Amino acid sequence: MLYIYWRSFDYPTDTWLRGGKLGFNRKTNQTQKLISWRSRENPATGFYNLQSGPNGANQYFVYRNNSEQIWSSGEWNEESKTFLLFSNNYSYISNVNESYFTYSLYNNSIITRLVIDFTGRIQQLTWSEKMQTWNLFWSEPKFCEAHGICGPFGNCNQQDTDQNCECLPGFVQLSPKDWNLQDFTGGCVRKTPLHCGSINCFSPLQTSKLPDKPKLFVGIISREECKSSCEVTCPCIACTFVNNGCRYWDEDIINFKKFTSSGELIIFYLKLAASEIRSTVPLPSGPSLYCSR
Repeated sequence: MLYIYWRSFDYPTDTWLRGGKLGFNRKTNQTQKLISWRSRENPATGFYNLQSGPNGANQYFVYRNNSEQIWSSGEWNEESKTFLLFSNNYSYISNVNESYFTYSLYNNSIITRLVIDFTGRIQQLTWSEKMQTWNLFWSEPKFCEAHGICGPFGNCNQQDTDQNCECLPGFVQLSPKDWNLQDFTGGCVRKTPLHCGSINCFSPLQTSKLPDKPKLFVGIISREECKSSCEVTCPCIACTFVNNGCRYWDEDIINFKKFTSSGELIIFYLKLAASEIRSTVPLPSGPSLYCSR
């Protein structure tokens, strides 16, 4: 009798090949998952994983640091044999021993692999024999929906397919070499440091979604009061007055997204050294440059 003690399909690292299982083994209490690399060139265990729901539930999730859910496939539709957000020739198997998904292709001559990259994005890649390269078939989540894709003080622009990431005003790339390799996660650093008590200015930026981890100034009732409170609070590096409240940031700005016409317009004030300000042209909606005196 042949016993299988170990096989690579049960430990798929960051790559899921067709025919492999991804799910939950009830006999061993083991969850099969994809685990990202630490960076583009570092294969150490990264921050993201793709796995099925608790106890083999019939959908997939991407988690950051094993706890923060950043993406869901949507529930498996047994009738159409597809997920809500992506499809291949998938099969879902559930019995007393295990629950798992596996996939195949209608054309067996196609070489394909599904990977989770170091930014937490799932990518289905197919091999081009003619070009001798891997081509992207589909990817989820969308570029700017991936957590921290442009790094600290990066600005994500989903509409610009040539350059999705750029630095916020007054900032430069931390590692131009990495950016040239399309690894933006190191983000940006200030050109000129802020100094408490010096003249600083606020550069008004347009966004449709608040960056991560805003804090609240209590009792602030206007935009001008919000900016003034941020100015006299040395750790405050940015603020916005939205929904009748003053939100501010005193840590790295993560997940800033450039405004798109489909979202709600939010004016975001970024604190910069006065020497970094080169223009006082107001935004179309009204707010203009603000500097302390």
